[in-house]
Amino acid sequence: MLEIKDSIEDDVFELVNNLRDEDQREADLMGLDPAESLLQATQYAVYKKSIFLDGEIMAMWGVTGNLFGSIGALYLLTSKKALEISPIKFFRVYKREVQIMSELFPTLTNYVDASYTGAVRMLSLAGFDLEGPFEYGPDKAPFIKFTLKTVN
Repeated sequence: MLEIKDSIEDDVFELVNNLRDEDQREADLMGLDPAESLLQATQYAVYKKSIFLDGEIMAMWGVTGNLFGSIGALYLLTSKKALEISPIKFFRVYKREVQIMSELFPTLTNYVDASYTGAVRMLSLAGFDLEGPFEYGPDKAPFIKFTLKTVN
């Protein structure tokens, strides 16, 4: 059973303790600590959600930015629990959530590790324009910039 709730601080620690290897690698390449980044997002995101599968955290996502601005920065981190759900089912949930976030900001954007093929594919299927790769992070690793522009 899937349950989506507003993210809280406890979700951060549960997720980080079960983070997928690909998400940890991406955070490392960006020079970010997943716990610190998610705690900040939980405090300041305009929209922040956690999804649970059978009571265990599967992912956290949201968007940060100034509500008076036009650009929102997306984030999505997944746990190993995400591997237990059909990728199509997860994609449908994510696509619906992207639609909600696009109502808050006409432009949604961020960067994804170019080698994280599952994430790159999902972003492409969700309608994001992909550019790059670009050098990003302290080690100048290859990242793809993803952007979705909507007309409100």
